[in-house]
Amino acid sequence: MAAPLWRTVLRRMDRGDWADWAVPALVAALWATLLRVTDPAALGLRQTLVALGGPTVLLAGLHARCFGYLHAPHRERALVLPIPGAEHFAAARRQHRRAWWRSFAVGTVALGLALGTDLRTPTGLGLLADWCVFVVIAMGVEPWIPAVGAALGRRFPQGSPITALQRSMGGGWTLPEAVIHLYAPALGLGVAMALALPGQLAIDRFAQGLSVPQGLVIAALLGVLLGTLATPLAPHLYARGVFQAVPFLSEAQKTLAGPAVPEPSPVWLRALPTPGLRLWALQFVRLTPVPTLRLLLLVVAVPLAWKSPSLPLGLALVGAASLLWLLPARAVARLRPARRRWLAALPVAPALREGRNPAAQALLGLPVALALLVALAGWIRP
Repeated sequence: MAAPLWRTVLRRMDRGDWADWAVPALVAALWATLLRVTDPAALGLRQTLVALGGPTVLLAGLHARCFGYLHAPHRERALVLPIPGAEHFAAARRQHRRAWWRSFAVGTVALGLALGTDLRTPTGLGLLADWCVFVVIAMGVEPWIPAVGAALGRRFPQGSPITALQRSMGGGWTLPEAVIHLYAPALGLGVAMALALPGQLAIDRFAQGLSVPQGLVIAALLGVLLGTLATPLAPHLYARGVFQAVPFLSEAQKTLAGPAVPEPSPVWLRALPTPGLRLWALQFVRLTPVPTLRLLLLVVAVPLAWKSPSLPLGLALVGAASLLWLLPARAVARLRPARRRWLAALPVAPALREGRNPAAQALLGLPVALALLVALAGWIRP
């Protein structure tokens, strides 16, 4: 039986993005570097790094994974259609699940590179199992973040305890109805960490050849059950509030963003030799998030890769930073038809009239090429 038309529409709306995996990949590479330079004999320190670094990797991509539930602009546009709230949840959930697998993959690869030959030992396998236990539980807990956000992101009667809590937790910084979205992501991952902790402790004791108390085993199983079996209840909680919570969240985002007035052009644009290059650079600065910070991350990745004790780990670190620098430029590439219309009648080079700019593409790839060359030179140095 064919799926209803509105299900097809929702599937086309809920698509993945580079932030689903590029940002977690960079954080995972930094995590792996830190683990790699840690003394293997300091087992307690490495266990702590896994227990804290794993949640950090997931937190880096959490907003991108949960974006489709409440924050996505297409979610607000689709609310006017006669579509049940649970179907909105299911559509966002599909993309959430794919993004989770990407985060799990980059974290596992990074941990594998960091542990190296230690994966052949019980303690190394225990560290990998610690990560897997947390990620599995987090996958079950994460859908509750938008579900609780939808349920508590509504307007309640004056004088109710929830209204008082909304106002006190927000402090007037944003709409009371949007306050829950400031706390829910961190609380969600905190709950996942608490549920995974007994299982991680049990695995660590078993890997070290120590006895595992029965109470710890029960607590570990209970944490896994609570983290996974309660997931089917999240769509019902989400459906109760999504139609009220999304408009309030959208209004809060627009209020915080301020008026739709572009920022002044950077002064350094005047140093670029041609108008076409200045146009491309201006679009890159305005359409990609925090370009200066992304370039600084690529610069910082170079000395870390230079000092990395492993070539694959160093290249992974530079590669992750390079992807974080390059992938947002797709927003500029999508404007090629617009540039073609703007420049078609001007006396410029044929490539510019087609909306392309080879010089801009070379300038974009130059930091990546330099970073890779420095990383390789650091590895082959005597």
